Amino acid sequence: MKKIKSMVSAGLAAALLVACGGGGGDSASKISFFSMVNFGDSLSDVGTYAVGAVAAPVALGGGAGGRFTVNSGTATPAKIWVDFVATDLSLPAPCAAVKGLDGNAAFGFSVPAAPQAACTNYAQGGARVTNPVGPGNKLLGGGNAVLGQLTYPLARQVADHLSRNASAFNPKSLVTVFAGGNDVFMQGAVAGAAAGINPADPTTIAAFTNTAANLGGWSAAQIGAVLSGGGQNAVVGGLLANMGKAGTEQAELIKTQIIAKGAKYVLVVNLPNVGATPNGFDAGTQTAALSTAMSQAFNKGLLDGLVGVSEVAYADAFATSTDQFNNPSKYGLSNVTSRACKAGPTSGNILGGAALTCNPSNVIAGNISTYGFSDDVHPSPFGHQLLGNFILEVLAAKGWR
Repeated sequence: MKKIKSMVSAGLAAALLVACGGGGGDSASKISFFSMVNFGDSLSDVGTYAVGAVAAPVALGGGAGGRFTVNSGTATPAKIWVDFVATDLSLPAPCAAVKGLDGNAAFGFSVPAAPQAACTNYAQGGARVTNPVGPGNKLLGGGNAVLGQLTYPLARQVADHLSRNASAFNPKSLVTVFAGGNDVFMQGAVAGAAAGINPADPTTIAAFTNTAANLGGWSAAQIGAVLSGGGQNAVVGGLLANMGKAGTEQAELIKTQIIAKGAKYVLVVNLPNVGATPNGFDAGTQTAALSTAMSQAFNKGLLDGLVGVSEVAYADAFATSTDQFNNPSKYGLSNVTSRACKAGPTSGNILGGAALTCNPSNVIAGNISTYGFSDDVHPSPFGHQLLGNFILEVLAAKGWR
């Protein structure tokens, strides 16, 4: 197994707790939370897309899915990390604040988005920090247009919660914020467009320019640096700069639209090491290293914007995920480089091996109970349990549990 090394210092976890007002947990200071409010992407999504053909039983031609993991295939959903946290804090099971799909009706993927008034998990698969177009969104075309994920960004998720709650957060709510991965993937699309540039073909130049500006948020100067012959250095520089910007934007959103609106307890989970996944492992060392660097750039922007904010408990998922990948047996993991779900179209999996419709009918043969990943990037149920346990440790260290 190749090692995915972190450029973050060994003492970072302790520094984060100090910087964000952390300290030892004291049972006398345990918080009795009123509710939990979740913002993020597929790693926190509890069923935004559990509708139509995605949720229909396999026997009826559906995917028996709805969560980005190995789904149970039953009426009782597979647990993800937010479920473990809610149970430990004696809070109701999280439910999706919006449900729906904006895809192809012929495949059962057109279900009008409908708010769920009693639910406060706003996380959506494909969501980014501020850009509304993420993986699975129909505006990307191709298979994305077939599925039609909503991909409301964090900025909209927070705004939707405020509009439902008189522009304020309940000060006794635990608010969780966990995103960044889809910004990595969209910057990856920019890198792919850059690799396809043919100076003699204006079409490829236009494709790169459009992708970089609209999906990557690149400035005219960054695009110009690539087109003027800046090569790989200009591409990598743009990728890292814009991931750092996304992290900064998330920090500002937390401070100005969550904490400033009354939230007192905000759990911020940084971006795990995207290079330390089956996707990174299969892509090769150089590509995995770039994914790792983009994760770090996002996390630096995020942390720099949150230093000294006492209302934040900062969970360093990057460090934990890197250690799990490099030392799996330490965590009881049997495999962190392969996916538990079969890749490609299979009987019962209408999305070609995606975690969203992975279930017992389309997993690989053998014991997958301690695999780390369901597909190339999403945790397995065991991976989510490890993440939930880690989050609970962070809350305890902050004195919130």
